[in-house]
Amino acid sequence: MLASVQQLDRMEKEVGALRTDVRKAWEDLVEQIGDLEEWPACHLIGGTDDIFSPHLKRHTRFKGTLFVLCNFVNPRTWATWLLERGSLKDEAACKDVAGILHAQMTGKHWKVSTSLRLARKFTNDKPEKERKHTWDGVGDIGSFQPHRAIVPRPPFDVDPGLKDYWDQAIAMLLGRSKYAVPLRGPQADKWTELLHDPDEDPDESYLRLDELRLDEQELAARAGRYAHNLTLATA
Repeated sequence: MLASVQQLDRMEKEVGALRTDVRKAWEDLVEQIGDLEEWPACHLIGGTDDIFSPHLKRHTRFKGTLFVLCNFVNPRTWATWLLERGSLKDEAACKDVAGILHAQMTGKHWKVSTSLRLARKFTNDKPEKERKHTWDGVGDIGSFQPHRAIVPRPPFDVDPGLKDYWDQAIAMLLGRSKYAVPLRGPQADKWTELLHDPDEDPDESYLRLDELRLDEQELAARAGRYAHNLTLATA
């Protein structure tokens, strides 16, 4: 079932009340998933698996993570939202989500799971002049009910560089900071190293990670390839 008008109205008010950095994290997540009008009601305010909630319990952490992965979200975007929102209340909760990402990344203990995927992920957009609705204009809104789909494994065999996204997201969660990064070299078996000094400007601190930073155009290109490859893999 799609989100109700009441849910969407309440979401608009709640999002507007967020701090700027938290709101930006939410907007980035929505941009990668799709318009809220297309979301299943269960993942918004008042739903059984509300990922906007300021406190995600185990069931919602699991269902929410499957939902974003099923909709081809960059896991780093998901980790950023959870950390900015503060919805993971302790170390155990952070490790829990990191464990889900790690299981999906490695295939170890990963069971075939399904989640709701937005209908537009199954279709190609029509030209703008042919659209009947804001999302992509194919038919009546009833045909845009989310569909259950298998949560795919990342296509690392197609693009090994995609692994960086999972490594970074897991590092952020285990470090409980968006400035946590994976260790490299001889310490690669360890997850994180916090390089952010609270007394420094956060942006300046992040820019010190030259050996780990990727060109923004390359990041955008990889994100596009990631969604494209997963779409092909699940077609």
